[in-house]
Amino acid sequence: MAKQRHKIQRTLADTFLLFSTGITLFAVLLTGIIYISLEFADFNKEADKFRIRNIEDQRERIKFETEKVIEYIDFTRMFLEDNMRNELKSYIDQAYGLMHNIYYKNRDHLSDEEIKALIKNALRPIRFNNGRGYYFIVSLNGVEELYPVAPQYEGENLLQLQDEKGNFVIRDELDVVNNYGEGFVTDYWTKPDADPDSLYPKTSFVKVFEPLNWYVGCGEYLDNVEKDMQKDVMQRIANIRFGKDGYIFVNSFDGHAVVIDSPDYKAGDYLGDIVHEDGVNHIQQQLEKAFLPEGGYIEYLWPKPGHENPLSKLSYVNAYDPWNWIIGAGVYVDDVDIVLQKQRDHLYGQVRLKVFFSIVFMVVLFGIVFFIANNISKKLKSNFDIFISRFRNAVRSGEPINSDEFSLKDIALINKSINDVIADKFRAETLLRENEARFRTIVENIPVMIAVLDKNMVKKFWNKLGRETFELDLVERFDLSMISPLLNDDEDTKANFRKFSRFDGVFREIKMKLKGKSVIHNWATFKTEENEIILVGYDMTTIRENQQMLKELNETKDKFFRIISHDLQAPFNAIIGFSDVLQNDDGSLEMSRRMDIIRMINNSAQSMHRLLINLLNWARSQSGQIEVQKTSFDLCDLVSEVNTFCDIQCTEKGLSLNNLVPAKTFVYADKSMTETVIRNFISNSIKYTETGGFIEVGCAVEDDFVRIRITDSGVGIPEDQIGNLFILSKAKQRAGTNNEAGTGLGLLICHDFVHRMGGDITVESVVGQGTSFYFTLPHAH
Repeated sequence: MAKQRHKIQRTLADTFLLFSTGITLFAVLLTGIIYISLEFADFNKEADKFRIRNIEDQRERIKFETEKVIEYIDFTRMFLEDNMRNELKSYIDQAYGLMHNIYYKNRDHLSDEEIKALIKNALRPIRFNNGRGYYFIVSLNGVEELYPVAPQYEGENLLQLQDEKGNFVIRDELDVVNNYGEGFVTDYWTKPDADPDSLYPKTSFVKVFEPLNWYVGCGEYLDNVEKDMQKDVMQRIANIRFGKDGYIFVNSFDGHAVVIDSPDYKAGDYLGDIVHEDGVNHIQQQLEKAFLPEGGYIEYLWPKPGHENPLSKLSYVNAYDPWNWIIGAGVYVDDVDIVLQKQRDHLYGQVRLKVFFSIVFMVVLFGIVFFIANNISKKLKSNFDIFISRFRNAVRSGEPINSDEFSLKDIALINKSINDVIADKFRAETLLRENEARFRTIVENIPVMIAVLDKNMVKKFWNKLGRETFELDLVERFDLSMISPLLNDDEDTKANFRKFSRFDGVFREIKMKLKGKSVIHNWATFKTEENEIILVGYDMTTIRENQQMLKELNETKDKFFRIISHDLQAPFNAIIGFSDVLQNDDGSLEMSRRMDIIRMINNSAQSMHRLLINLLNWARSQSGQIEVQKTSFDLCDLVSEVNTFCDIQCTEKGLSLNNLVPAKTFVYADKSMTETVIRNFISNSIKYTETGGFIEVGCAVEDDFVRIRITDSGVGIPEDQIGNLFILSKAKQRAGTNNEAGTGLGLLICHDFVHRMGGDITVESVVGQGTSFYFTLPHAH
């Protein structure tokens, strides 16, 4: 009998289970492999773009930073000689003022020889330009009167003195002062600390002092000034930082470090023998690129602080021939690889998580397939219909499904998990609503402007501060160009605005006009993973205004200290000079001469006392320590008291001081402040009024105010200076008609006190005819 073939028979359920699970497994594995492959391909493609884009941005940044340093050096050197000449002239003007003051204060009391001694003693110790600069004095017949660095030549006739080129130094200086009164002279000398075969030009400024048949001068080597500038530039470069680790470095053509940021090297070290791991010489590579017309980029390994091994670095270098410098900017590019590695690790984690969920999904799918294959029946269908109905109701209402309604044990088994899922769903929805409300409240009220757009630039959200700031509600279609009409017409703003389309999250500053006012904003643009566009900005107008205010305060402070140091010098010089005369007197001075000297010392002390009183009032005013205490008082009586105080000054100068204020003119103001204001105005008029002139104080009652007037017949004030009289940083200081010094503080105190008492100040002046100061105070009826 033929052997009957054995045929394997399977049930429909087994067949359904086998094919269903097999097809499901194959589909899941194939889908997973394709998905993971696409994920890695997209990542590698984006990583390459990211690296290229980042390196290009870094190349542009380091080239920009290097060119900015070179432009700064060129700009500074452009005015090097002019600045040196202006500085020399300024020093001589100061010395001339000191000589002039000493001479005219003493010419009626001391002999010319005594005055010369005072002037030499005053100028001999003065040094400037880091101790290199000094004053010299030569008589108009060629005799060296003052030469602090070589006093052995004082008293000798140096008309035959020649520089290294054979120029007659003293004769050249005499030609300038005799023909022009003042001017520059250039001589050529060797320097002990420099190349003995090189000659160095030294520029001097000389100015004739006719009362004593002298000329005074000072000089400086241009190369010394340039060396000072190089030190300043090196310090500035050493402090420059940009980006995360970017900095500027400078090397010399001969391979020495000038400015360097390294844990292993310092300025002055020789770098010419440094060779990279690939055998390339460090300095030689820089020189090859730096001498290209546009400079060049180099990549090399360099020690990075905090890292054991050298890391890859990108630098841009350019040669600066005048100083034999290689100037460059460098950044480490390892950060790009670190970011990419983090993203790659994150991707691997995401893939592992997705594989895990795929396995979970496959197991669940297998369970469902198995469940369906073994329960194809009316009972199964009936139970599933009931189950689906109850499940939908539970999803809508949140009520749990009752297991007693089902006859199938399988449904009853999964019912508890489904009920837990439904409960978790409702808890998650509640939490989501709470978080959404919290997020909206925070974003709506945060002091930052925020807008959210979808990938098609259609608005999704615009918070409260943004709406209030721009006074607009975004239309359905929004584009960054809608902001363009609000922007200021400057290149930086336009350039920064164009970069917003990069969506790189970098805050950039733009200037615009909103509500009729100029404002400064910082804005950044982002893109989410869903390609939503986020705009974030904040107003920094107040910050910039405070920075400008701080700059102006610093400028005022600097000028304040310069004025005070200058104006204290003359009284101190007089007191010291005259006290030395008294101290060294052997009894030969006549009593009248002695009294004259004592009176001049007293005048100088009084001058310093007035200056210190003004300083005290100014300091108390600026610190808010002065309180206005208004009372009603007779203005006429107060002016009479002030005139009594000022009569001595007027008498010494031959001026008439008149009180034209009507009796019983009452004002409501702070009496002490008013006295200070009137006294300062009268003192100012005394200072700038020639002998024989007049000063008068008058007033006029205007409604609820009294307008007080202080008029003089003095030299007047140029029209272009009137607007700056009450601004310390801009006010131009002028000597009085008798060379009286002045700080300008008196007028500032007047301006401050009058405004504190509720009045205002105006000035009328004609040059050569006189000046009138007007200020108002409340009228006491």
